[in-house]
Amino acid sequence: GLGVGWHLGVLNELTAAKSTFQLRLEYRLISSRYGPNYFNTLYDVERVTFLPLPQFSESNPNPAVPKYWYYNEASGLDLRHGFYGEFFANLGGLFGLAGIYEDYQGPDNANVTMRVDLPVIASIKASAYYMRRNFDGFSELFELDNAWLVAELRYQFMGPLYAYGVFSRYWQEVVDDEGFTAYDATDSYQFGVGASFTF
Repeated sequence: GLGVGWHLGVLNELTAAKSTFQLRLEYRLISSRYGPNYFNTLYDVERVTFLPLPQFSESNPNPAVPKYWYYNEASGLDLRHGFYGEFFANLGGLFGLAGIYEDYQGPDNANVTMRVDLPVIASIKASAYYMRRNFDGFSELFELDNAWLVAELRYQFMGPLYAYGVFSRYWQEVVDDEGFTAYDATDSYQFGVGASFTF
């Protein structure tokens, strides 16, 4: 009675001159009760607020349901297909770029995750992490609604000491008037001083 999934893809890796490149592309055919990445980095959020089920969307203004409930009640959903892509690059240990994009047929079935680590230039180090779930194709890729973002700047000013600034957009758990748990996006700014030691 469980779901099934079919994955067909290629994985390429190239290592040269202290640099690594990886590319993974998959075509996926997914039955209604199959979740290719059930446990992932967002499981704490998705276990409470996942995707809407069609039979609840019309009567519920916030139709997202818990992940277990979604797959347990998803027997009426159609067979879906889509694509998954994953890219990773590390250039000489100085520059890092990674990304995942997946999109399946139907509305709100696209997900993206991206990370960038820039090299240290003039004692300044920059990095960023971006994630967005359950949106509808490339046109909504960088909309900040329901997105998670962390961007950090570090300035090494003396020995191991550095000053930093961080902007983050994260999900915070809230409870509505009826006692249901959900997550809302919240912006945060942080500034401070830290120390970094290598052993």
